[in-house]
Amino acid sequence: MNYSCLMDLRLILDGKNTPEYNIAADESLFILHSGGAIPPTVRIWGLSRSAVMLGRFSKVGETTHKHEMGNLGIQAIRRFTGGGVTFNDSEGDIGWAYVRDLEEIT
Repeated sequence: MNYSCLMDLRLILDGKNTPEYNIAADESLFILHSGGAIPPTVRIWGLSRSAVMLGRFSKVGETTHKHEMGNLGIQAIRRFTGGGVTFNDSEGDIGWAYVRDLEEIT
């Protein structure tokens, strides 16, 4: 297996942050890397509070139980990427983002 694509990889070990911060940080890494401002990066993060993370095209009413989320104090936040709905627990989930040019990993 060729691991040369990992040689220039930057690693960010982030602490527990709000869901809003984590989504914004991941999007910022994507934008900065796309513009050539930063090297390929892996960011590992935690959450300071639990949240439901929606993919770009997920619909709140179709994929979540908004009333129950409100009763539990769980907020829904939308990622800029696609994908489905995930529940991220502040008591143990670890999130990650990986930004790299696609042609470098295929």
